[in-house]
Amino acid sequence: MPLDHSVIGVESAPHERTWTAKDTMLYALGVGAGTAELEFTTEKGQRVLPTFAVLAAQAPGRRLGGFDPAMLVHAEQGFELHRELPAAGGVRTTSKVTGIYDKGSGALVTSEARAVDLDTGDLVISSYSSVFIRGEGGFGGQRAARLLGGARTGRPTTR
Repeated sequence: MPLDHSVIGVESAPHERTWTAKDTMLYALGVGAGTAELEFTTEKGQRVLPTFAVLAAQAPGRRLGGFDPAMLVHAEQGFELHRELPAAGGVRTTSKVTGIYDKGSGALVTSEARAVDLDTGDLVISSYSSVFIRGEGGFGGQRAARLLGGARTGRPTTR
């Protein structure tokens, strides 16, 4: 079964994620924060590494159609942090596929996610990503000039 182009532009159901100060502290330690980054690894005045936003804004995977998952390769990841994350908090995330592009030997699938604060509803994180699925190209669609460009600029995407 080929990729399902009908998922383009369809917003996912909201997904809530919360974290504690311990979670963000362990994240900092896990990515290598040490004595030079004590504000991220100790409780007093604890801050959150900005890259924690990638985890906080993750939404559950969506069905893109039938393909061998072993053929999927992570292509690009980016995010905008609209404010500093609290040591403990939560977000509600929705995501959507912004495009499926024919790259010949495979397909490039771009997506974006928006995470809002659970309490205020304010936008906290905008996340952009793309994956390349080997062997799923050749369907005759748009080739996409650059990764994530359409997702960030709001240009329309086509099949």
